[in-house]
Amino acid sequence: MSNITEVATELFTYRSKLRKETISDSVFMQRLFRSMNIKLRQIIEPWFDDKETINSAIQYVERQDAMLRGSGVYKKEAKKKSHI
Repeated sequence: MSNITEVATELFTYRSKLRKETISDSVFMQRLFRSMNIKLRQIIEPWFDDKETINSAIQYVERQDAMLRGSGVYKKEAKKKSHI
């Protein structure tokens, strides 16, 4: 399970325990955005609009996250930070 999936699951669980509409879809997505790596967030934020469902957005985020992980972007970024 990726970090994005874990965060989304925690948000869904938390949201389900509150009164209905306590956490709007846009607030849910903003919390998800804050949990993302900056590279992933730069891809997702311009793509996302209020017409997207949370489930379709999470699926897209997970695909993009897998692509970044698979191409080694996160590892390259971690190496850059360790050399600074």
